[in-house]
Amino acid sequence: MGKDVLSIRTAQHWFHRFKNGNFELDDLPHTGRPLEVDMNLLKQLIEQDPLLTT
Repeated sequence: MGKDVLSIRTAQHWFHRFKNGNFELDDLPHTGRPLEVDMNLLKQLIEQDPLLTT
């Protein structure tokens, strides 16, 4: 597959959503690590505990 091609599983997922009448194109919030880092918060946490790790 090319780099810009959906996986079969992703296509099945979207097909299932559309089939059930869900035409919302936005993904639901994901759990896990945030995609963006609040640098001010990170700096504050490191200043409070320099031995802090991720």
